[in-house]
Amino acid sequence: AFDEYFDEATRTVLDEVARISNIVSEFTRFARLPAPQPALFNAEEAVRSVVSLHGAAGAPIELEAEPCPELNADRDQVVQVVTNLVQNAQQAIGTRTGGRVRVRLAREQDKLVLSVSDNGPGIAPEMRGRLFEPYATTKAEGTGLGLAIVERIVVEHGGEITAGDAPGGGASFTVKLPLSGPT
Repeated sequence: AFDEYFDEATRTVLDEVARISNIVSEFTRFARLPAPQPALFNAEEAVRSVVSLHGAAGAPIELEAEPCPELNADRDQVVQVVTNLVQNAQQAIGTRTGGRVRVRLAREQDKLVLSVSDNGPGIAPEMRGRLFEPYATTKAEGTGLGLAIVERIVVEHGGEITAGDAPGGGASFTVKLPLSGPT
């Protein structure tokens, strides 16, 4: 019985070490997020690649993209924003039948507007005021840093992010970034 107990205890310890390592990694990424290194790039291509990658591995993603001029921003950080929002939407849907994520890219005057919405359960009432706080999460496996990182990137680019209910149920996040880049 000792060998069986030892194996189970070892697996538990290793699982916890992996979980803690993930939390430390996320915290480090949040704490050391570098300043944006803006350069012109095609935001539609960047968003399309994220959608393609995640659409193949999770809930279906609909992409609607209007023609937009190049965006002056840190491409890697914008990709991180899209990735975090898409992953959150897919996780909210889970294995729900008929679950879908909608990503929309458009131009609104001098801003690029990115919207990510889902038809999941929506934003929990107790989380509405804390969505972008570090460590605020309702997920058992989450670190609560994803949306804090998203907000930080958006703000450092001179943009804004809002969250609300999606039409027909679910959650919706909208990011507006100045096309001219961070000030």
